[in-house]
Amino acid sequence: MMLNRILHGLWSLLTVVFAMKIAALYCDRKDVIAIGLVISALWIMPFLSVRNLVETVTIPLLMICIYYLIQPKIRSRYWIMAGIMLGLAISIRYQLGVFAIGLGIALMIERSWKKLLYVVVSSAFVFVLSQSAVDYYIWGRPFAELMVYVNYNL
Repeated sequence: MMLNRILHGLWSLLTVVFAMKIAALYCDRKDVIAIGLVISALWIMPFLSVRNLVETVTIPLLMICIYYLIQPKIRSRYWIMAGIMLGLAISIRYQLGVFAIGLGIALMIERSWKKLLYVVVSSAFVFVLSQSAVDYYIWGRPFAELMVYVNYNL
């Protein structure tokens, strides 16, 4: 369990790293360091990061997604990477589909149609591939876990 918690703690450090990278796009170095210290010391993540909660595992993936989406350079590989991270996050925690819907609405309001297309296609590809392949291997049919989850909650 100690090794598990150390791995979770190291994984959660990506949240601090990418928060600082996002801040670096808008702030000077002094503010970026302050943001990193505040996030690592005062936010609830240091406490939750070592717990076995699926919600906390997806936070770094969402931070990476946002980092790639707000890059000032217009590159399709950034948008594909953002979609991959979003697809992985949704595969881990289905409720993050609500985050994806909000992100899609924001991109539509921004009229970033090309960016929206890249993110939707890449995240859907990763989601379908991860969910169908794993479930087919384990349960003998694709999307078995998702269907059971939806039926249980209905």
